Amino acid sequence: FEVVSPGEWEGTEFPVGTHDAGSGAASHLWVEEAARMCLDGQVAGMVTAPVNKESWHMGGSKDTGHMEVFKRLSGSDYVATMLVSGPMRCMHLSTHKPLAEACKYVTTENIMTALRLTQKHFNEWGFATPRIAVAALNPHASDSGLIGNEEADEIAPAIAEAQGEGIDATGPHPSDSIFNQAAAGRYDVVLVMYHDQGHIAIKVYGAEESVTVNLGLPFLRTSVDHGTAFDIAGTGVAGETSMIEALKLGASLVSRKGL
Repeated sequence: FEVVSPGEWEGTEFPVGTHDAGSGAASHLWVEEAARMCLDGQVAGMVTAPVNKESWHMGGSKDTGHMEVFKRLSGSDYVATMLVSGPMRCMHLSTHKPLAEACKYVTTENIMTALRLTQKHFNEWGFATPRIAVAALNPHASDSGLIGNEEADEIAPAIAEAQGEGIDATGPHPSDSIFNQAAAGRYDVVLVMYHDQGHIAIKVYGAEESVTVNLGLPFLRTSVDHGTAFDIAGTGVAGETSMIEALKLGASLVSRKGL
């Protein structure tokens, strides 16, 4: 396969397993170039390895991760993250927000945006009517308002509105039970309300095989679902399974073979 290396890096040293400005600058440039190649139609999609945000910052980047680069270059307003591990799929309403902010983000409008985006992409991936389970925010789905009111005030109205548009959304489901049902195949995807709600479920179910997929971009992007792991860099013990799964899923989606 062809290897592309943007920029001139001859003579540059890239230290292994540590934060470094040069490594951060090169990594950021490569991610930008990959996005431009996708946007220009030179490639069908991209599969990304993890990046180190501190090295990016040291290298002069103001972006905090892949998503910020892709949104900036593509002009996309709303980009969401879905994690996949076998039959378990978790679409995230929000990801990198402090928990207090994530709770405030649980609004009918935001949930509707996520449900419509989920429906759109799953239709493209071969699901005529995807079964979308919507997770509750509060314990026991609030126990009829005894433990919070987001379920009644924000989540349930969004589900009703989505159903009116023909979206097969149900809930809000208590998050301590919905993931077992999803793993058993009862639902095609779970819309979770915040980062750890979905990430913990996926990584307990199958961390080694988990893959990240972005929804809302004008090109396909899949990624490994782990970090840079500087503590084991260069030791030869890192696992390759997540990268293999990300490559396989990316190839399947761009060739329209589906999830």
